[in-house]
Amino acid sequence: MKKSNRLDRLAVALVMLTGVALPVSVQAQIFGNEAFNVGGGLGLEAPPEELQSTPTADGAAAGGDPAATGPDGAGRRDTGTGPVFTLDVSTGFTYEDDEDDPTEAYFGTRFNAGVFTQTRNQTFRFSVGALARIEEEMSDFTEPSAVLAYTLANRSTEVALDLSWRERDVEDEFLDPDFDSDDLITDVGTRETHAARLRVETGRDRLFGIATELGYRQIDFIDTTDPGLTDEIRYDASTELRFSIDRRIELRAFADWTERSEDDAVQTVETVTRIGAGGDFLIDRAWTASLDVALLEEETETTGGTTIEDGYEIITELTRFMPNGRLVFSLSHEVLEDDELTTLTAARSMTLANGAAVSASAGLVAFEDGDVLPAFGLTYSQEILRGRTLTVALRQTGGENDDDEDILRTRFNAVYEQDLTRNSRFAVTGALASVDVQQGSADDTLAASLGLSYIHDLTDDWALVARADHRITYEDGDRTDRSDVFSLNLERTFSFRP
Repeated sequence: MKKSNRLDRLAVALVMLTGVALPVSVQAQIFGNEAFNVGGGLGLEAPPEELQSTPTADGAAAGGDPAATGPDGAGRRDTGTGPVFTLDVSTGFTYEDDEDDPTEAYFGTRFNAGVFTQTRNQTFRFSVGALARIEEEMSDFTEPSAVLAYTLANRSTEVALDLSWRERDVEDEFLDPDFDSDDLITDVGTRETHAARLRVETGRDRLFGIATELGYRQIDFIDTTDPGLTDEIRYDASTELRFSIDRRIELRAFADWTERSEDDAVQTVETVTRIGAGGDFLIDRAWTASLDVALLEEETETTGGTTIEDGYEIITELTRFMPNGRLVFSLSHEVLEDDELTTLTAARSMTLANGAAVSASAGLVAFEDGDVLPAFGLTYSQEILRGRTLTVALRQTGGENDDDEDILRTRFNAVYEQDLTRNSRFAVTGALASVDVQQGSADDTLAASLGLSYIHDLTDDWALVARADHRITYEDGDRTDRSDVFSLNLERTFSFRP
C-alpha cells in the first residue's frame, strides 16, 4: 500500500509540530546554504525541507528582505520599495577523502547572486548560484542553481509561483521527512532537480473561497552507479472549495491527483486520486477539531500490467491551545483493498519559563497484517547561557517503503553553538538517520555524520570559516562508505539598493 498525498502532508505537519526552526545563523554557518561553505555539508544534518524559508506576501518573516535579515539572522526590517541586490561569496580550499573514490583537493569559489523586491502586495525573488572548482588537472563549474519566486496577494486573492533548478552531489542532498533506504545511499554523480509550483487562492476574505495548486518535479541522476537511484517525474494537482458557515464552522470539499513515473526496471507509473470533504470546528476558546473523509483510487502501471486499488481514508484532529503552546491528538485511518494503515499520535509543544522551546510527540502506526510500530519525536532548543545555544531533535516514525515493506525511520540531529569572543564562535553538529526494515528483503541502512565549524569575523564584512565533516554509512551492519571533508574559506555577503 503506497502512501497517499494526505498522509504525506500529515507527516510533514507532524514534523513541523515537533520541530523547532533553528536560528538563521546556525542554518547558514552550520548546515550550509546556497552561498556558504565551499566544502559543503554531508546532507544528513540539513534541517527538514519545510523549515527552509520561502518568500510570502507578508515579508521577511518567511524569507523576506535579505538586506533586512542578513546572514546572521538579525531582526532588523527594512521595507523600502526599491529592489535589493545580494551577492554571497565563499572562496577557499577543500580536501575530500572517500574510501570508495579518489581523494580530491581543490580551490573553489561558491557564489549566489540574487535580487529581492517587495511592495505592499507583491514579492519577487530571483537568485542564481554555482561552484567554480580549480583542481590539479581541470577546472569547471558545478552545482548550478536558479530559483524564482513571485507572490501577488491582497485581502481577497493570492497567486504564488515558484520555479527552481539545481544540481547537487548525491550525498549532499537533504533528506525528506519520509526518506527511504535509497535516500541514505552515498554514490558518485549528481542529482538534478527541476521543480515548478503554481497556487491560486480566491475568496480569502469571503464566506466562500477556492484554492487550486499545480505542481511538477523532475529528478535526474547523472553519472551514478547504484541501481537504487532512478529518475522520476511527478505531476500533481489539487483544488479545495471552502465554505465558512459561521465563526465556529468551516467546511471544505477537495480533490487531489498525483502521477509519479519512475525509470526503474519495470517502468512504474503510479497514479493516486483522492476526493473528499471535511471541516474545521471551533469547540470553545481553547479547543478546535477537524475531520476529513475521502475516497481513494490508486493505479499502478508497470511492464507487467496494471493494478487498481480502491479505498478510503479518515483523518481527524483535536487541538487544545494553551498560553505556552498547544496539545494535538490526531488519528488517521487508510484502507486500500485488503491493506490498512492506522496512525495515532499525541503531540505537545510549549515554551518553558527559561525560554527553551520543547516539542514532543508519541504514537503508534498499525498495519493490516497486525504489525504495530512506534512513532515519537522530541525537539529541544535553548540558549543555555549568553552566546551558547543547544538544539536537539529526535524523531522516529513507522511507514512503508516503495516495495510495500514495513519500515522504521529514525532521525537524530544536534547542534551546539558557542561564542568564543566578540568576533569568533564555534559549533558542533551531529546527525544520524536510519531505516530498519521490519519485514522484507531491503537492507537496513544507517548513516551518521559529525561536523565541527569555527567562524572568525575578520572585519564587519569578511569572515574566515574552517569546517571538518565526517560521514559513515552502514548496510545490514557492514560499513559501505566513509568520507571526510575539510575546508577553509573566506566568506562575504554584499547587499545594496540601487
